Amino acid sequence: MIGKLTGKLDYIGSDYILLDVMGVGYKAFVSSDVLVTKSIGSVLSLFIEMIVREDQISLYGFESMHEKEWFNLLQSVQGIGAKMALNILSSMPISSIQMAILSGDDKAFKQISGIGAKIAQRIVIELKNNKEIAGVVTMVQSQAAGSGVVYKSNTSDAIDALVGLGFARTDAFKVVTEMNGENDNIEIEELIKNSLLKLSSLT
Repeated sequence: MIGKLTGKLDYIGSDYILLDVMGVGYKAFVSSDVLVTKSIGSVLSLFIEMIVREDQISLYGFESMHEKEWFNLLQSVQGIGAKMALNILSSMPISSIQMAILSGDDKAFKQISGIGAKIAQRIVIELKNNKEIAGVVTMVQSQAAGSGVVYKSNTSDAIDALVGLGFARTDAFKVVTEMNGENDNIEIEELIKNSLLKLSSLT
Protein backbone atom coordinates (compact mmCIF):
# COMPACT_ATOMS: atom_id res chain seq x y z
CA MET A 1 0.00 0.00 0.00
CA ILE A 2 1.39 3.40 -1.01
CA GLY A 3 1.12 6.02 1.75
CA LYS A 4 3.36 8.85 0.54
CA LEU A 5 5.28 9.80 -2.59
CA THR A 6 8.01 12.38 -3.10
CA GLY A 7 9.33 13.15 -6.54
CA LYS A 8 9.58 15.56 -9.44
CA LEU A 9 6.44 16.87 -11.05
CA ASP A 10 6.63 15.55 -14.59
CA TYR A 11 3.23 16.38 -16.07
CA ILE A 12 0.06 18.32 -15.14
CA GLY A 13 -3.25 17.03 -16.53
CA SER A 14 -6.80 18.29 -16.20
CA ASP A 15 -7.35 16.66 -12.81
CA TYR A 16 -4.17 14.69 -12.18
CA ILE A 17 -0.38 14.87 -12.21
CA LEU A 18 2.45 12.51 -13.08
CA LEU A 19 5.04 12.34 -10.32
CA ASP A 20 8.45 10.99 -11.27
CA VAL A 21 9.76 9.01 -8.30
CA MET A 22 13.21 7.60 -9.10
CA GLY A 23 12.29 7.08 -12.75
CA VAL A 24 8.84 5.64 -12.12
CA GLY A 25 5.88 7.85 -13.07
CA TYR A 26 2.92 7.74 -10.69
CA LYS A 27 -0.42 9.15 -11.82
CA ALA A 28 -2.20 10.82 -8.90
CA PHE A 29 -5.47 12.71 -8.90
CA VAL A 30 -5.04 15.97 -6.98
CA SER A 31 -7.01 19.07 -5.99
CA SER A 32 -7.19 22.13 -8.20
CA ASP A 33 -4.89 23.94 -5.77
CA VAL A 34 -2.03 21.62 -6.66
CA LEU A 35 -2.80 21.88 -10.37
CA VAL A 36 -2.64 25.68 -10.45
CA THR A 37 0.12 26.38 -7.91
CA LYS A 38 2.75 23.78 -8.84
CA SER A 39 5.02 23.84 -11.85
CA ILE A 40 6.61 21.07 -13.90
CA GLY A 41 10.03 20.16 -12.57
CA SER A 42 9.29 21.12 -8.97
CA VAL A 43 9.73 18.61 -6.15
CA LEU A 44 6.45 17.59 -4.55
CA SER A 45 5.52 15.39 -1.59
CA LEU A 46 2.03 13.93 -1.44
CA PHE A 47 0.18 11.82 1.09
CA ILE A 48 -1.45 9.10 -0.97
CA GLU A 49 -4.83 7.44 -0.70
CA MET A 50 -4.84 4.35 -2.87
CA ILE A 51 -8.27 3.16 -3.97
CA VAL A 52 -8.45 -0.39 -5.33
CA ARG A 53 -11.38 -1.31 -7.52
CA GLU A 54 -12.12 -4.49 -9.39
CA ASP A 55 -10.97 -3.00 -12.67
CA GLN A 56 -8.43 -0.34 -11.63
CA ILE A 57 -6.15 1.11 -8.97
CA SER A 58 -6.29 4.89 -8.46
CA LEU A 59 -4.02 7.16 -6.46
CA TYR A 60 -5.22 10.40 -4.87
CA GLY A 61 -2.59 12.81 -3.57
CA PHE A 62 -2.78 15.46 -0.85
CA GLU A 63 -0.26 17.95 0.47
CA SER A 64 -1.46 17.51 4.06
CA MET A 65 -2.70 14.57 6.08
CA HIS A 66 -5.60 16.72 7.27
CA GLU A 67 -6.80 17.14 3.68
CA LYS A 68 -6.48 13.40 3.10
CA GLU A 69 -8.54 12.70 6.24
CA TRP A 70 -11.27 15.01 4.97
CA PHE A 71 -11.17 13.26 1.60
CA ASN A 72 -12.05 10.01 3.37
CA LEU A 73 -14.54 11.70 5.68
CA LEU A 74 -16.52 13.13 2.77
CA GLN A 75 -16.67 9.69 1.17
CA SER A 76 -18.42 8.37 4.28
CA VAL A 77 -21.47 10.35 3.14
CA GLN A 78 -23.88 8.25 1.09
CA GLY A 79 -23.60 9.09 -2.59
CA ILE A 80 -20.13 10.66 -2.46
CA GLY A 81 -17.30 8.85 -4.19
CA ALA A 82 -13.62 9.68 -4.55
CA LYS A 83 -13.99 12.03 -7.51
CA MET A 84 -16.80 14.02 -5.88
CA ALA A 85 -14.92 14.24 -2.56
CA LEU A 86 -11.90 15.63 -4.39
CA ASN A 87 -14.16 18.07 -6.25
CA ILE A 88 -15.50 19.39 -2.94
CA LEU A 89 -11.99 19.88 -1.58
CA SER A 90 -11.05 21.65 -4.81
CA SER A 91 -14.04 23.97 -4.51
CA MET A 92 -13.96 24.90 -0.80
CA PRO A 93 -11.24 25.21 1.85
CA ILE A 94 -11.67 22.79 4.74
CA SER A 95 -12.48 25.63 7.14
CA SER A 96 -15.42 26.64 4.92
CA ILE A 97 -16.62 23.03 4.71
CA GLN A 98 -16.58 22.80 8.49
CA MET A 99 -18.41 26.08 8.93
CA ALA A 100 -21.04 25.16 6.33
CA ILE A 101 -21.76 21.89 8.15
CA LEU A 102 -21.76 23.58 11.55
CA SER A 103 -24.19 26.27 10.43
CA GLY A 104 -26.38 23.90 8.41
CA ASP A 105 -25.62 25.68 5.16
CA ASP A 106 -26.33 22.97 2.58
CA LYS A 107 -26.60 25.67 -0.09
CA ALA A 108 -22.82 26.10 0.07
CA PHE A 109 -22.43 22.56 -1.27
CA LYS A 110 -25.15 22.87 -3.90
CA GLN A 111 -23.03 25.51 -5.61
CA ILE A 112 -20.43 22.84 -6.41
CA SER A 113 -20.73 21.20 -9.81
CA GLY A 114 -22.22 17.71 -9.61
CA ILE A 115 -23.78 18.11 -6.16
CA GLY A 116 -27.56 18.23 -5.96
CA ALA A 117 -29.87 19.10 -3.11
CA LYS A 118 -30.05 15.58 -1.63
CA ILE A 119 -26.30 15.05 -1.41
CA ALA A 120 -25.78 18.57 -0.08
CA GLN A 121 -28.27 17.86 2.71
CA ARG A 122 -26.63 14.51 3.45
CA ILE A 123 -23.24 16.17 3.90
CA VAL A 124 -24.66 18.47 6.58
CA ILE A 125 -26.84 15.84 8.29
CA GLU A 126 -24.40 12.93 8.24
CA LEU A 127 -21.28 14.88 9.24
CA LYS A 128 -22.67 17.34 11.81
CA ASN A 129 -21.92 14.95 14.71
CA ASN A 130 -18.51 13.90 13.44
CA LYS A 131 -15.57 14.54 15.78
CA GLU A 132 -14.00 16.95 13.29
CA ILE A 133 -17.14 19.10 13.38
CA ALA A 134 -17.56 18.59 17.12
CA GLY A 135 -14.07 20.03 17.55
CA VAL A 136 -15.13 23.18 15.75
CA VAL A 137 -18.25 23.48 17.93
CA THR A 138 -16.17 23.09 21.08
CA MET A 139 -13.72 25.71 19.88
CA VAL A 140 -16.49 28.18 19.10
CA GLN A 141 -18.26 27.63 22.39
CA SER A 142 -15.10 27.94 24.49
CA GLN A 143 -13.61 31.09 22.94
CA ALA A 144 -13.01 33.96 25.35
CA ALA A 145 -15.06 37.09 24.88
CA GLY A 146 -11.93 38.93 23.77
CA SER A 147 -11.76 36.83 20.63
CA GLY A 148 -15.29 37.86 19.73
CA VAL A 149 -16.58 34.35 19.03
CA VAL A 150 -19.29 32.97 21.31
CA TYR A 151 -22.17 30.62 20.54
CA LYS A 152 -25.34 31.33 22.52
CA SER A 153 -28.94 30.19 22.48
CA ASN A 154 -30.07 33.20 20.42
CA THR A 155 -27.46 32.55 17.72
CA SER A 156 -29.53 30.16 15.62
CA ASP A 157 -32.59 32.45 15.58
CA ALA A 158 -30.51 35.43 14.52
CA ILE A 159 -28.75 33.44 11.81
CA ASP A 160 -32.07 32.17 10.44
CA ALA A 161 -33.41 35.73 10.32
CA LEU A 162 -30.37 36.97 8.39
CA VAL A 163 -30.47 34.05 5.99
CA GLY A 164 -34.12 34.91 5.38
CA LEU A 165 -32.96 38.39 4.34
CA GLY A 166 -30.70 36.86 1.71
CA PHE A 167 -27.31 36.59 3.44
CA ALA A 168 -25.19 33.42 3.25
CA ARG A 169 -25.52 31.26 6.34
CA THR A 170 -21.75 30.99 6.81
CA ASP A 171 -21.38 34.80 6.74
CA ALA A 172 -24.32 35.23 9.11
CA PHE A 173 -22.85 32.67 11.51
CA LYS A 174 -19.50 34.43 11.64
CA VAL A 175 -20.95 37.90 12.26
CA VAL A 176 -23.60 36.82 14.77
CA THR A 177 -21.11 34.90 16.92
CA GLU A 178 -18.75 37.88 16.88
CA MET A 179 -21.58 40.20 17.98
CA ASN A 180 -22.49 37.81 20.79
CA GLY A 181 -18.90 37.88 21.97
CA GLU A 182 -18.84 41.66 22.12
CA ASN A 183 -22.00 41.91 24.26
CA ASP A 184 -22.92 39.22 26.78
CA ASN A 185 -26.47 40.52 27.31
CA ILE A 186 -27.48 41.54 23.81
CA GLU A 187 -31.15 41.03 22.96
CA ILE A 188 -32.17 39.13 19.85
CA GLU A 189 -33.58 42.24 18.14
CA GLU A 190 -30.40 44.23 18.68
CA LEU A 191 -28.28 41.24 17.71
CA ILE A 192 -30.05 40.98 14.35
CA LYS A 193 -29.91 44.74 13.78
CA ASN A 194 -26.19 45.03 14.54
CA SER A 195 -25.34 41.92 12.54
CA LEU A 196 -27.36 43.24 9.61
CA LEU A 197 -25.41 46.51 9.67
CA LYS A 198 -22.11 44.63 9.80
CA LEU A 199 -23.05 42.31 6.95
CA SER A 200 -24.28 45.20 4.82
CA SER A 201 -20.99 47.00 5.28
CA LEU A 202 -19.13 43.95 4.00
CA THR A 203 -21.02 43.73 0.73
